[in-house]
Amino acid sequence: MLNFLLLWAALGISISKGNSVEVSRAKIQWIADDPLQPLAQHDSCARATLGQHGRRDFERKSWSIQTKYAHSMSNNLGPDVVAEDQSLDSAMFSCCCTAEVNEGSVEVSIKPIILDDQEVQRPRAEPSKIIDRGDEKEAPSHGTYTVVLPPNKEFSALGIEVDEALDEKLGPMIKDLAMGSLIDAFNEQNPKQALALYDRVIAVGDLVSDGPAIAAKLREPLTNEPIILTLRRPQQIYAHLFKPGSLGMKLNYKFRSVGASISELSPDGLVAKWNQEHPDEKVEIGDRILELNSMKHLGPELIERLQNRSKMILTVLKF
Repeated sequence: MLNFLLLWAALGISISKGNSVEVSRAKIQWIADDPLQPLAQHDSCARATLGQHGRRDFERKSWSIQTKYAHSMSNNLGPDVVAEDQSLDSAMFSCCCTAEVNEGSVEVSIKPIILDDQEVQRPRAEPSKIIDRGDEKEAPSHGTYTVVLPPNKEFSALGIEVDEALDEKLGPMIKDLAMGSLIDAFNEQNPKQALALYDRVIAVGDLVSDGPAIAAKLREPLTNEPIILTLRRPQQIYAHLFKPGSLGMKLNYKFRSVGASISELSPDGLVAKWNQEHPDEKVEIGDRILELNSMKHLGPELIERLQNRSKMILTVLKF
């Protein structure tokens, strides 16, 4: 519970066109029993650094927050926040605004990082029409395959719920298949081509390498045209990690994500040690941690448990 909040720096305020107010810098010092509580109330993304012992230093009471706040009166978005502990083996949070309600992304970093405007506003990936469509006859155990869904007037929606990737060049991952939907009927009639949970949709027709556009396309009402989906099925591996030591990886996720994806690896963390000892089962950038000790978790819960467990079996999806 937050005990008190002390504002100790002047705010620089500038007014621009469209009734937009920008507070350029603010510094806040606060003392909290649980430093995560204020951040959980925002539509934001955060980064937390796993310390040398693989956990947040909850016993430390003094934290400093640097806030870069960009607030538009027209869209009422929340603040950009960077929270930084004063110790080297601390948890550090770096938040960026999103327009989607109750959405955000959180990264577990190998080192403190402060987002700048260029990092927050990532450019949209350019679509590409060059893609390996894989085998259209049978879905592989892992790899790329393509299915063609014929028109069906009995259904109004496709029936795929996806978990969008933070990297816009990657397609969204399937996290649910609705019963009684077009996909459900297709899977029943075509068991060798059946779509599965955690397959990544990398193309819809000629729409390729644009994750948000692919996710939006999957939500559109069905038409009388066939739908061509190209998917990538992941390989599952199991990495056994034992503390003490830093995990040495940066994890990206949204607050409703299934698990978290790896965006950066340290050359000397526990994951790097695993990779050296198991070259055929390497954990790599772009992989997604699906389970911890055989239990699935949403992004925030996964981060907390990774920091509090000394023995870990990671179920990793390799796309």
